[in-house]
Amino acid sequence: MEAAIDAAGEALKNNGKSLDDNTAKGRANNQALDDIASATMKAVEAKYQETGSWTQSMAVWERGRGQLVAVATQIKGNEQAAKKLADQILRTPDKTAMLRGNMEDLQT
Repeated sequence: MEAAIDAAGEALKNNGKSLDDNTAKGRANNQALDDIASATMKAVEAKYQETGSWTQSMAVWERGRGQLVAVATQIKGNEQAAKKLADQILRTPDKTAMLRGNMEDLQT
């Protein structure tokens, strides 16, 4: 999680304050925010597996969310908008999906 936080700060320095998916820099910043969220969720799960404590796990979540908000605030320039974005990112499940189906049906 700490590496993702550091990488997001570096991405912000390199890419400016863009979240525009139509630009490489905006996509890189979006990916950096997604990486913080993903690393946070993995760290929360690992902490719970390690300790069995939701209290300790939630402390990890709060740290990760706080850092996500901090980076998003630098990009958005508005803490309220950054909190909304962070909540949206953390609420979104795995952004990849697998479809199974009969190829003939899918092609039709």
